[in-house]
Amino acid sequence: MVDNKVILPSKYVFPLLTAKNFRESNYPAEKWVLLPYATTGKPLEKNQLKSEPELWDYLLTHQEDLTSRKGSLIGAWFKKGYWWALLGVGAYNFMPYKIVW
Repeated sequence: MVDNKVILPSKYVFPLLTAKNFRESNYPAEKWVLLPYATTGKPLEKNQLKSEPELWDYLLTHQEDLTSRKGSLIGAWFKKGYWWALLGVGAYNFMPYKIVW
């Protein structure tokens, strides 16, 4: 359950690092990011998304907003049919440890 409103598969929902995480140790996540990606850093295929009904329905609900994004990099994903793709996502997002500064 995300924001006490939306049910999404937990394997695609990750805590988002915020400034509060640097000010307080063990600060619980307040913001989350949905990454409809394989751990390889590649967007899930449409058939994989459809096999997760809550995830697919959520993405369809936001399809218009997602497809209205501008830019050549995101446009390249759209041309390949991945309108749910995000920029800056790769295999490193799924590593067990991260270095931030």
